[in-house]
Amino acid sequence: MTGIPSIVAGLFAYALFVIFFGPGVRMGIGGAVALSVLMIPVVVRSCEEMLKLVPNELREASYALGVPKWRTIVKVVLPTALAGIVTGVTLAVARVIGETAPLLIIAGL
Repeated sequence: MTGIPSIVAGLFAYALFVIFFGPGVRMGIGGAVALSVLMIPVVVRSCEEMLKLVPNELREASYALGVPKWRTIVKVVLPTALAGIVTGVTLAVARVIGETAPLLIIAGL
């Protein structure tokens, strides 16, 4: 889904909103849906990779101290991966800012 062309995302969002609201309706939310379809795979992939990069030794050390799994995630894993997650979100937003085709399709059809 990461390699989906922006034209396809625009047509998907347009078709989705034509089904729900009828033809001739132009809404800004359609553009947001198209851009989010482009953005979500990039964010998910980057978050997944950053969470995999957290060393298992940190997790195991936390478990050895008797910390529950949910608290280990909140206090150890997320702060360690936070910089990479923010970078991934920033790159996804930058990609979406450069995509104009979905917005032109939503506004022009």
